[in-house]
Amino acid sequence: MNPNLNYGERLPGVFDGAASGVIHLTRRGAIYSDCAELLRHSQSWTDEDEMAWQQWIVSWLEWLTTHEFGIIESDAPNRGNHATWMWVHTLAMAKAAGWQRLALNWMSRLQFGFPTALVTQIESTGKMPTEAARPTGAVYAMFGLTAIFKLGTVVDSICRDWECSNATKFKWDSPTSLSASQETARWLVLQEATTDCADKLSEYADTVFKKSCDVPDCVQLVDLNEETCRNRCLAVGNEESQHNGTSCNTINLRYNRGVADECYFRGCRTHGDGASWTKREEPSPSTGLLWQKHAYLLPPKEGTGSVRRAVNYLIPYANGTKDWRSDHPNQMSWEGGDWRNFAPILHQAALVFGEQSYAVLIPSIKQDRFADFRAEWLKDKIHLVQPLAPISIQIPTSTPSSSAPKQYSLAPTRDFSNASCDEIRSWIQLRPLQVQGSAVTGGACVPVRVTVCVLFHYP
Repeated sequence: MNPNLNYGERLPGVFDGAASGVIHLTRRGAIYSDCAELLRHSQSWTDEDEMAWQQWIVSWLEWLTTHEFGIIESDAPNRGNHATWMWVHTLAMAKAAGWQRLALNWMSRLQFGFPTALVTQIESTGKMPTEAARPTGAVYAMFGLTAIFKLGTVVDSICRDWECSNATKFKWDSPTSLSASQETARWLVLQEATTDCADKLSEYADTVFKKSCDVPDCVQLVDLNEETCRNRCLAVGNEESQHNGTSCNTINLRYNRGVADECYFRGCRTHGDGASWTKREEPSPSTGLLWQKHAYLLPPKEGTGSVRRAVNYLIPYANGTKDWRSDHPNQMSWEGGDWRNFAPILHQAALVFGEQSYAVLIPSIKQDRFADFRAEWLKDKIHLVQPLAPISIQIPTSTPSSSAPKQYSLAPTRDFSNASCDEIRSWIQLRPLQVQGSAVTGGACVPVRVTVCVLFHYP
């Protein structure tokens, strides 16, 4: 297959493709390297297959990290889970391709450096504003958290094989989520980019700062350079106004044949971090003009970017203590009633934070119908890959009229010597790590010993 998504989410007669089409691959495609790893253990996987696979990865990563669609997904503001899934997939594939520089660079920006970094995705309260603002905000809040947990898993996997600094390791909690070098305000320079991330600041209107003035509303800066433009930008306002985008926190600097000669001021309102994605432009071959954007990144507000807080924020809604629609306007009438997808998030939170108190909350989460919770649980492979310590809980039965709840342990059973055929069949289909006892062959149960070893690079 040609490694591109040029026609993802194409709308005939309107546009050939859209950046939002990339997520349909990135949220599933991180396991490609796992599939290849499994196939390598087959004699049918030849050297030619391996070479073709490596060539495909390189071609795909080159398209994904340079095409406008991929850049929007990873670098645009307010992308929420779109950006997270993009990071998950790209990092997993970069690991498979050995692109260490790309992976470590991106990992150092996940918490703070991207316009949709975790400090902008998760507020200090734990609320995920981009996801919660959707008409199906509860669903998307769980969807966004699912992506973040997978992201942390990928980063941890990379750091097991490649040396990671404190800046590149994944931080699950805050306010200690940032390295010392990232806790101070800093300028971010985006090469070959212009920006209209907000309306021009009212106090400057259409003012242009230039070396020599030949147009109205021009302020001459004889010593115009990067530093003077930056200092002039920050001379007004304070940290709060810069966070809010009501004073200057971004400049557009124009270079004429390598010499700075013009700058414009902007106030970016992208969660107050001063950064936004804009279409990249090549220097004009005839004039040599190059626009460069300088974004002033302030330290994130305390408590932002905490995965723990994001999980804790959803717990009262998931167990019915609080009503989702009451606190989140403009939601669909049925939104916030079914929280089954929160179960694997609580499971992983128990593992990541080493606190089984998250796991014991699982039976209390709300469902919009009385599905067989045990069957729902077994459908999610994450529980097979990351089993919990045994916790006996009571699970609601399949029908609301049933009075006796089922007893079930969250730790998957691996000894199938006395299991029913249906139970064996479901576990074999789900490919658990190890199964001993019986297996399903041609629809019939036969007593055999089965061991399935899966190499999980991700998740």
